[in-house]
Amino acid sequence: MIKIFKFSIIFTLNIVFVLGLTSCLESVDLMTENVKTGGLIDATYALQYKPASTESVDVDILIYKGPKVKSVKVFKRFTHFIDDGGSVSVSESEDVLHKTVAVVDDNSIDTTIVTETFPWLNLAAGIPQLPDGYNVPEDPTSASIGDYFTLSYVSVLEDGSEVVCLPKTYIVVANFFAGNYNSHVVYFHPTLGGVYPLEPFREEDFAKELFTLSNFECSTVFALFEDSQIDININGDNSISFSVQNFTYIVNEGDPYDVSKVSHYDPVDNVLYLYYHYDAPGGYRIFWETLTPIVGK
Repeated sequence: MIKIFKFSIIFTLNIVFVLGLTSCLESVDLMTENVKTGGLIDATYALQYKPASTESVDVDILIYKGPKVKSVKVFKRFTHFIDDGGSVSVSESEDVLHKTVAVVDDNSIDTTIVTETFPWLNLAAGIPQLPDGYNVPEDPTSASIGDYFTLSYVSVLEDGSEVVCLPKTYIVVANFFAGNYNSHVVYFHPTLGGVYPLEPFREEDFAKELFTLSNFECSTVFALFEDSQIDININGDNSISFSVQNFTYIVNEGDPYDVSKVSHYDPVDNVLYLYYHYDAPGGYRIFWETLTPIVGK
């Protein structure tokens, strides 16, 4: 059985940077000014839009059981990254009402989910010119990698009162190798069993999403440790460099016993081959990981 690693640390570098520059992403209270409770929702947190292949993205809006919600107002905003000779800044649009979604099912009886489809052209329409003069392109292939839409939500209750909700949805312009992959991990451990290189300690498959950080960098779950992340950069010669976050040991590239195993990207089949290891009590922990795109995902 393939284990699915849901990677929720989205485009970490960009979001942290934006949070440091602007208060536009600050949370707001879940209650209205007259402290009327209810109308609480959740929504898909992060999605990737691949300009060359994605026609639209689907967002799930979950309306919790409680006072009846008759509709949800969906607002949108666009964030553009400006690289001025290595100095990165952001330009961001105002919030614009994108659509009002009718809630057909009665959430006063049970929690309900509404799924809405967002094509690029509809998302781009109505976004005002950004402060730096940038206009969101109608053609997604002209969009800059790493730029993103932010969707925010306001619940409209049956009595007409409105509740500004915390959840946001980020739709990021993805790079060329972002997406869903099957990860085949071969793991050698010096003391827990198996014999290098013929009998690994563990050999498993995982479903992983590689999430865009920049033009040539994505982030995903590190090896089989779902609390750690690996940032993968594909270099101009198709070699791969990486860094590992939230992990106890220093992870190095390659296999210490086989110099032929070098991390690289195959642009023909779009497969990533990762070889890495770390030294811990008892000896080297060695990993061979192959990331193969999941067709249609």
